[in-house]
Amino acid sequence: MKFLILPESKKTIILIFLYFFFISVGASILRKYGIMWIQRNLTATVYISLFLIALLLFGEDLIRCIKKIDERGFEQLVIIGFFTLVANVVAGILLSCLNVGNDNQVTLDSMTDHNVILLKLATIIFAPIVEELVYRYGIYGMFKKNHFFGCIIATFLFAFSHVWRFVVMEGKWIQLIAMLPYLAFGLGLNILYQRTKNVIYPIMLHMVINVIGML
Repeated sequence: MKFLILPESKKTIILIFLYFFFISVGASILRKYGIMWIQRNLTATVYISLFLIALLLFGEDLIRCIKKIDERGFEQLVIIGFFTLVANVVAGILLSCLNVGNDNQVTLDSMTDHNVILLKLATIIFAPIVEELVYRYGIYGMFKKNHFFGCIIATFLFAFSHVWRFVVMEGKWIQLIAMLPYLAFGLGLNILYQRTKNVIYPIMLHMVINVIGML
């Protein structure tokens, strides 16, 4: 398979732009004007499209990262993954104590009546690959001289992307509190990427936690 050859910075900017366009304006357009099948499988359509674009742009990078997988990386994956999962659970319990619902999860649950297999594939495979390339490999990777600031930006944007529609479009400001599990999740993914310097490990952890979240 031939991949698109562009400078690293241009590929990163292209993917980041298309990602935020697809999950905001693009999704709204498809929701309103797309054919019925797309409207009923919007999340899967968006992430499959983004996955194909990401593969075209970063296919060689992913292959190179796969070849660098080693035992130390898996150790970091297990250790950081465990604490990330614990932090995620604690954040979820805190939301329950505050009686704050997660509208993003409710929306995902309600969509499973359309195409269960396609939605699960998008959630477990395509979304983790796309989002880790955007937030860890892309946004976090852009802050090579200030990892702390890059971690804050990538973590916040990752969390906010899961609730922005409810906050901005529906005025449900309480959903900002619902960012807590995603903040814990995003922080763990950033730490894992920083420790391993390999985006494959955050992708793996993202997939595992998404699988657990769908149980």
